[in-house]
Amino acid sequence: MEAINDNLIPWRFVSRWECVRCGWCCRNLDVHLTVFDEMRLRKYGDVFWRSKVGVYLKKVNGACIFYDGLCKIYPERPRACVFYPFYFLKKGEEIARFGKYYVYVDRNCRGLGRGRKVEEVLKELLRIKELGARTGTRTRDDRIHSPALYP
Repeated sequence: MEAINDNLIPWRFVSRWECVRCGWCCRNLDVHLTVFDEMRLRKYGDVFWRSKVGVYLKKVNGACIFYDGLCKIYPERPRACVFYPFYFLKKGEEIARFGKYYVYVDRNCRGLGRGRKVEEVLKELLRIKELGARTGTRTRDDRIHSPALYP
């Protein structure tokens, strides 16, 4: 089965996952923010950069502004960080279907193959995603108490 791009593969090719806090994503990806992320993180001052397609966290020395070997805001990190390395799409290959979404995983994540069963993690992420769709944001409980996302 072919990946939808060089890095994303269907979730079924991954058995387990946990965040190992290695910082690969913090150093290599731009962190896109929701409006609600921006509102929550505004308290940290000038930490954003804007593009034609959205608002992102600034980078310092090639890494997310909040990364200094560990994430300084891990319990309140942006939604994109909570969901990484999983991408929930509305279209995709049948092998990537999970409920009403097609879920792909970034094969660069060093937490692949460790931790909890991917199905459990995806159920937790889907619960957060659907709650966010209804309320427009995550709740404090989702950020703090989700065992699938906070090792």
